[in-house]
Amino acid sequence: MTTTSQDVSNQALHNRITKALYSGAFRTTPFCRQNLSRQNIKMMLLNWDKRQEGLQTFVTPINYISLRSANPQNKPDLSGLDLATFEHIPSTEEHWQARDSDGNVLAYRYRLQDPDKALLGALKTAALALPKSTKSAKKDGHRGQYQVHHYACWKAMESQPRLSAEYLSEMPSSDKFINDTKPLFDQLSQDLRMISPDMYVKYTRVQCYLPQGVIPLAGAWHGVAINLGQDNLTLINRHQDWNDKRYGFNCVLPFGDFTGGELILWQLRVVVELLPSDVLLFFGRQLAHNIIEVKTGVRHSIDLFCHEAVFKWVEKQKGEQKKGKKREREEDDNEERQE
Repeated sequence: MTTTSQDVSNQALHNRITKALYSGAFRTTPFCRQNLSRQNIKMMLLNWDKRQEGLQTFVTPINYISLRSANPQNKPDLSGLDLATFEHIPSTEEHWQARDSDGNVLAYRYRLQDPDKALLGALKTAALALPKSTKSAKKDGHRGQYQVHHYACWKAMESQPRLSAEYLSEMPSSDKFINDTKPLFDQLSQDLRMISPDMYVKYTRVQCYLPQGVIPLAGAWHGVAINLGQDNLTLINRHQDWNDKRYGFNCVLPFGDFTGGELILWQLRVVVELLPSDVLLFFGRQLAHNIIEVKTGVRHSIDLFCHEAVFKWVEKQKGEQKKGKKREREEDDNEERQE
């Protein structure tokens, strides 16, 4: 029997669907064992393939393994890097990814699927309706200040996961913001599921281990930082988000009417132009980053994130549950022997 190119294509799609099913990322909800149908997954994959047409790939000068060694005590030395030599990545309709020589995706930029601008409009309306933050305005460098709201499920040093004090103290405004932006966070979560199914699973499966009443507030991500009022007086220092998930994607989406404000990813040596509706996923903990000065207008943005401490707490709970079950089995065995 002669094998045609169509047969090969069909088999490749069949294998992708099977892999998707086994990944655990394509379940009807993150907590159940029921998968979406093969037909639904097929349509999702084909739709994503269409959105990815023209995907541009930038091969990074640093690989994933090298980034793993960075920590707050061993910060990367970036003093020798010349920003003028960095690759400039313009905003386009085509998807863009930064991938190392081993094939690991370190950053991914795409345009939000929002043809009538309803999702972005709801975000802007909800964010600008927020009252003044209960925390002091954030000041970076020596110029300007801007407001930041942190609405998240996270964990302090000696506590179990909890909802952030800002979210609780700014209710009901904070709760209204989360409800009004839920469709956007759901869309971004679905996009994460297509870009990195494994990461989607890691982010969402934590939810069933959280204390009662503690829930993620940004779809698959556990929280959102809402940055408001970045203008040409605002200077953002280069930094790394050391509290965030190791090897986990942050999700940045700017909005507003502005020019400038490109995002620098220092170890990758790229400057990424992000306009409203542009979404960037990147390793916020591993990659030093900051925005270039906003030239005109006012830039706002959201940054979706997960904190590493929540995952560590969950792993500890799972370990204690296993020990408890082991003790129960040993006690049952002892009772049976005594009988």
